[in-house]
Amino acid sequence: MEKLVPSYAYIKSLCKEKRLKEALEWLFAANRQGFKLKPDSVAETLLLCASEGAIDEGRQLHALVRRNAVYPTRYLLNNLLNMYLKCGSLDEGKQVFEEMPIRHTVSWNAMIAGYANNGHVFEAIKLFWQMQEENVEPNRNTFVCILSACVPPVCVDQAFCIHSLIVMYDFDKNVRIGSALNGMYFRYTKLFDAYCVFEDMIERDLLIWTSMMKGYSDCGYGDEALCLVQKMLHECMFPDKVFFMNALCGCRSLGLLRSGLLLHLFIINANVDLDPLLGSSLVNMYAKFGSMQLVYNFFDKVNIKDTAFWTALLSGYEQQGENQKVLLVFSYMSTSAVHLNEASLLSAMQACTDLPTLDLGVLVHSIIVESGFESNAHLVNALIEMYARYGKEKDMHVVLKLSNRDAVTGNSIIDGVTKD
Repeated sequence: MEKLVPSYAYIKSLCKEKRLKEALEWLFAANRQGFKLKPDSVAETLLLCASEGAIDEGRQLHALVRRNAVYPTRYLLNNLLNMYLKCGSLDEGKQVFEEMPIRHTVSWNAMIAGYANNGHVFEAIKLFWQMQEENVEPNRNTFVCILSACVPPVCVDQAFCIHSLIVMYDFDKNVRIGSALNGMYFRYTKLFDAYCVFEDMIERDLLIWTSMMKGYSDCGYGDEALCLVQKMLHECMFPDKVFFMNALCGCRSLGLLRSGLLLHLFIINANVDLDPLLGSSLVNMYAKFGSMQLVYNFFDKVNIKDTAFWTALLSGYEQQGENQKVLLVFSYMSTSAVHLNEASLLSAMQACTDLPTLDLGVLVHSIIVESGFESNAHLVNALIEMYARYGKEKDMHVVLKLSNRDAVTGNSIIDGVTKD
């Protein structure tokens, strides 16, 4: 690196490959040799610090800016601000923001989003109105950021005022802003306002349709959600998998088996590819209604059966009390390449507690240990209950070796040793 100045293209390539350590070494080496660093090179490295959560390295680059080793361009300062906000250091981000000689819309947006994403709702709203007072013109991203902050019910009046500004700036037909408005009104259960936003959209993409579907489902309006599917098809807009997953979730939570069956029929007729997530959504819905036999109709059509799908299947059989099927599915999972997670192991444990002997329970216990879940509090509690059920209090010593026993574990021990 002797007497070499790293080019912007080289630093950018290092950052693109996520080679943060090397990018920093080049920059600091050039600085030690007395070279003025290129602002864009430092800015690109700050972007990588933000994505990697490397706040200490970002602070080191900030120190270079303070020592005038690099000219603080607008792009560099915005990336510095973004780095602190994405790393969760709002105070340092605010300091950078306040020290900016000129704060452009992008900087205001970043600060508003930083507050909103970290749960500082009222600070975000206060900053938004300060932005208006200083006559900084908002853009589409400004409104998307501030609408995401309007979550608490006490913000509803602020939300209406912000909506008026959106109309004034002629952004109300924008799809991203429309989706954000739509989601906000559904959070306040103001369905009519949400529908008006939807109807006023000149062009409606899958994002806004999915937002409407999720909103109706979450608010318990199953019939409206199904009408939305018909309306969508009438407008020649074909639903995607995320849309169907939200729709099936709504049918499950609202107890609409017939609607769920119609959706499944539509998925079949439209030759929608059944990936693991969509397949899991169908399994979860049928399990809710005690209709696990219907799963056989599409089991072979799920193209890839991953952990999420198999776990949904286990959970479904467990909900129906079909313990033999739970253990059959679990047996396949444990002897194949399917990764076992906490939920799948817990379902197997619950199934073992209703068997006449403890043999399979001991086997599942060994699989839990082999899978590295022997310290998991939920599984330990299930093990304690299982051993207690079979009168094997001595086997509960496994709990005493754990360092993360919780109150529930303690209660499980008490319940176990006090049972006849």
